[in-house]
Amino acid sequence: MKKILQSVFDFLLYSNIFMSLCAVAQGLVTFHLIASVPNYTVLSLLFVSTLAIYNFSILLTSSKHPEKSDKASMRWFLATIG
Repeated sequence: MKKILQSVFDFLLYSNIFMSLCAVAQGLVTFHLIASVPNYTVLSLLFVSTLAIYNFSILLTSSKHPEKSDKASMRWFLATIG
């Protein structure tokens, strides 16, 4: 059970889904502060673009030997994609 929870936690944290959800939450706060109805198209674009930017950043800064990286997120991400 602990292994499964650790895998779920690693996925949420290292796949940058957590950061994308935080960006959407910040967008919702902004809609609330300007007293506007949330636009789900904008929130969806915010989620997808944040996820893409964070993951492209990992791919662009990756080394030829990810297993030697000092960043756990980079080791996890590159190990799962190839």
